[in-house]
Amino acid sequence: MTRPFRDTLGIEEPVIERIQESFDEQLHVIIEERVPVFSFTFGIPTQAQMEKLKEQHIITSGTATTVQEAIQLEAAGVDTIVAQGSEAGGTGERLNHTRTCRWLERWHSSRKSSITSTSL
Repeated sequence: MTRPFRDTLGIEEPVIERIQESFDEQLHVIIEERVPVFSFTFGIPTQAQMEKLKEQHIITSGTATTVQEAIQLEAAGVDTIVAQGSEAGGTGERLNHTRTCRWLERWHSSRKSSITSTSL
């Protein structure tokens, strides 16, 4: 994509050895720097990772695009759950935002985690 511009400007192709740090390396920095809030999407940290975050009193927030994901996040011990419906870009077997949020509001009334919803 950028090759024509590099050719015109006489810039060599960059050598990229590593695009990003591993998740463990990134999490280590968050814990080491005592970042006050750690939010994540697409997966749930392991129990050991969650324990390290909790030991440092780091607030955790996970995104759920399905009711099942919300249940898994709550079981993992996250402090807040962000309910993201398909209207906010969810894909695959995602639930309708309004219906999901109504269900989650009823479900979490007796839970420890708080829930926030996001749409467009």
